[in-house]
Amino acid sequence: MQTQTRAAAAPTIMPGPTRLFRRNGNSGSAEGFETRKLGLTPRSMQNSRREPVRTGIPAENYGTPDSPQRLTKGTRRRDLTLRLPRISPIQRSGKPMIQRSIRFEQGSVEATGNAAEDLVKNVEAGIAWPKLNGHRVLTADQIRAALNLPGIATTTPSLPQGPIQCWVNYVRDNVGSFEIHTLSNGPWSAVVPKVFMAGRFGLEECRNSPAGTARFTAHGIPSDAALAAHTLRHEQHHAADHEQVFRRVVGAWDSVLTQNERASPRRTATDADRTTCEAHLYPTIGASLDVVSERFAAGIDAAGNAFHASAGGNALAFHSVQSDAACNNVTAQVEPDRFRNIPWARSLRELSMPRRELR
Repeated sequence: MQTQTRAAAAPTIMPGPTRLFRRNGNSGSAEGFETRKLGLTPRSMQNSRREPVRTGIPAENYGTPDSPQRLTKGTRRRDLTLRLPRISPIQRSGKPMIQRSIRFEQGSVEATGNAAEDLVKNVEAGIAWPKLNGHRVLTADQIRAALNLPGIATTTPSLPQGPIQCWVNYVRDNVGSFEIHTLSNGPWSAVVPKVFMAGRFGLEECRNSPAGTARFTAHGIPSDAALAAHTLRHEQHHAADHEQVFRRVVGAWDSVLTQNERASPRRTATDADRTTCEAHLYPTIGASLDVVSERFAAGIDAAGNAFHASAGGNALAFHSVQSDAACNNVTAQVEPDRFRNIPWARSLRELSMPRRELR
C-alpha cells in the first residue's frame, strides 16, 4: 500500500520593509527584493548536500512578490524543492520579517503669534521645531534621548562573569516631523508699562510720562496678513530642511542597522556584560549613537544658518516707532528686512531709516 507523505508547512515569503535611501531610489516598492535574504533560494541551493524537504508551496507564495510563479498541471515536482540552510544562533532565526519604515510625517502649524508681544519680549516671530518620535529636539543630547534604539540580543554567558556576545536583533521605527509656531493674521497689540517702553524703544514721550501703561500696536508691511504669510513660508522652509537632515542622517543610520540585522552571520561584539557589549557594538557596525546624534544636531543648525544667510531667509525688522505726547499709544511697523543679506545695501538702510531686527 502506498504511503502518503504529508507536506511540510509552507514558508511565507514576506516583502521587505519600505526603505529610505535605496540605491534605485524606489522607496516604496518591492523592486530588488531577493528571497535569499530569508534563506529561501530554491534554485541557488539545488547543489546543497542536505536532504531536500518536499513541500507544496501555494501559488501566491512562490517566486518573487512582484511576479509569483503560478502552479499548473505541468509543473514538475522537483521545482518545489527547498533546501533549508543551517542557521547558527547569531543568524536569522526564521521569524517573519517585520514591516517597518523610516518616515517623516506632516507636522502641526499654530498661527497664534502676536508681533507686538514678540517685539516687546524680543523673541522670534516664528519658529519651526524639529521633532523626533514626538519629541522636540535641537541638541545632540535631546536627539539621542528621543531615538528609538534597536533591540539587542545577547548570548547566555557560560561563566557568571561572561563573556557574552551581542548583536542587533531587530530595528525599531524612527519618525521625524516638525512643529511650527507663527504669526496670526493680526491685528497685533499689547498693553505695556510706559517705563518699559521708554527703555525698550528709547521713546522720550514715555520717559516724560512714566506712570501707567501704553497700548503698543505693530503694523505689518504691506499688511498684517501678508507679513503672517511671509513668516509662515519662512518657517515652512525650515521644516523642509528638517526633513532633509532627518532622511540624510537618521535614514542612513537606520540603513546600517537594518543591513546588520539582516546579515548572515551578523556582526557581533563581545564583552563582560550587556551594557559594555552594547556600547562596543554600535561603533563596530558603524552606527555610533553619539555620531548620529551630533550629525543630526549639526545638520539642523547648519541648514538654518544657510537659509538665514540667503536672499530668501530674511528675518523681520521693525522701524518707525512712534508715540503720542502722553505715551498712551505707541506704534511700530514690521516687515521683512530686505537689506540684511545684501552687503552693499546695509549703509543705505541705516541712512534711510533706523531699523532693528525682530530678534
